[in-house]
Amino acid sequence: MQTLLSLRDDLEVYPGHYAGSTCGRGMDGKTISTIGRERRTNLALQLDQEQFLDYQLANTPPLPDDFHNIKKANVQNSASS
Repeated sequence: MQTLLSLRDDLEVYPGHYAGSTCGRGMDGKTISTIGRERRTNLALQLDQEQFLDYQLANTPPLPDDFHNIKKANVQNSASS
């Protein structure tokens, strides 16, 4: 993370997750941002490590009802590729 934050403010970045997903639950839905914008607005970048872990653990939604079936299908499909 420190490497990314050392880059210039106008450098464009693209999300690896989408808004509403478990990993992207705090995202605003934009498909592009900049290092500077993320530095100013991304809550995860405002917290120290302990605060970040506390926030993630307190705000992790429950697994979807069909999570285990989805995981099993993904593993099986991956093994047959």
